[in-house]
Amino acid sequence: MQAAILRNLYYLRMALEELIIIVKDTEIPLHIAEFLEEAGRRIDNFKVPSRAAEFIPSDYDRVYGALRIIVDEGMASGSNFCEWGSGFGVVAGLAALLEFDSYGIEMNSELVHEARELLEEFDIDVELACGSFIPQDSQSIADSMDDFAWLEVNAGSAHEELEVQPDEFDVFFAYPWPGEDRLLIKIFDKVASVGALFLTYHGIDDFRLRRKVL
Repeated sequence: MQAAILRNLYYLRMALEELIIIVKDTEIPLHIAEFLEEAGRRIDNFKVPSRAAEFIPSDYDRVYGALRIIVDEGMASGSNFCEWGSGFGVVAGLAALLEFDSYGIEMNSELVHEARELLEEFDIDVELACGSFIPQDSQSIADSMDDFAWLEVNAGSAHEELEVQPDEFDVFFAYPWPGEDRLLIKIFDKVASVGALFLTYHGIDDFRLRRKVL
């Protein structure tokens, strides 16, 4: 009980509410299944260089189910979607296939290259940028993030390349490393607009969905 109370106080201070999302087996349309199959093949064959060793793919079938819930229940306040740490661009691609205006930010240039080739093959419209998703005016948040390489701000913010600011996105997605979730929430709370959603995946069937309310 005490832990639950502390958790609620934490979100109260940050003006976020946590929404219940239960992802069950979802029927995946054929064209999306083909995209995911090819993405899996490319990821399996990818010769991981030292910088990309940090890339671990999500369970994309489950992520599609979570995004499907957001769409079907009309939970998003708009159509702009951004994947933080987009890797092969698969989640950003799924968002585009669900008719979001989709963007992805990834620090590793080799992964950005792989993502662009994959998305181009399937004619999926996603705008990708190589760099940090942390805006220049939010770099102070990264002071305690030394253990998380993909949260570095030294690569420069990617928002200038995208020409879209964080407060213009309606849905964000990330697959955080263990212990990283709270840091990402701080960034989301600072940069997102009121009504924006933040979907995170934590393995197997564990999804968390927050909305900024103030």
